[in-house]
Amino acid sequence: MDALPPAPISNPGRRASLRSPLKEQIPSRSPEPPHEDSGRLPLRYWALLLLALAPLVALPWSVEFWPGQDDPNHLAIAHILQDFDEPGSPYPDYLTINHDLTPYKLYYFLLLLFSQVVELDDANRIIVSLVIAALPLVMLFWLRRIAPERRINGFLVCLLATSWLPMIGFQTYMLSFLIGLATLALAVGKAG
Repeated sequence: MDALPPAPISNPGRRASLRSPLKEQIPSRSPEPPHEDSGRLPLRYWALLLLALAPLVALPWSVEFWPGQDDPNHLAIAHILQDFDEPGSPYPDYLTINHDLTPYKLYYFLLLLFSQVVELDDANRIIVSLVIAALPLVMLFWLRRIAPERRINGFLVCLLATSWLPMIGFQTYMLSFLIGLATLALAVGKAG
């Protein structure tokens, strides 16, 4: 039996590609030109983020009273601050206002600001909703600045947005954490 001669190798340094004759007969689509990454997430990701965040942001509004462990105490302090200078208020006789920078000043400021438009309880719900929405958004911003190739992982933070921290009333901690994370991203990261 005669042996077949070896197939010619066009480039001896590379492995010969195995192509079927059928594949060579099928016209191939020309590959799409690579698109430049503008550093922005496509619209479909923003829509997905909105769909993921909408029920989470609505969560504080779905119950009669938001079950924050520290919230009644904070709301009582905000109520005292709100009515402290009112004529006939009993609070100045028993209490003084500390004007130093304390850990809850931002939270009380936001409560008093929003309570100009809505009731204190609803002002608290607005803050909780903002904290829940801000966590994934700030994480996306952080990842875009620090590791742009991994920014899609920021969507996983949606699972943590309603963790025990907002549930027990640690809005001040969450606000401080988010402001600190955004500041670090601005200071350390590069624009992606």
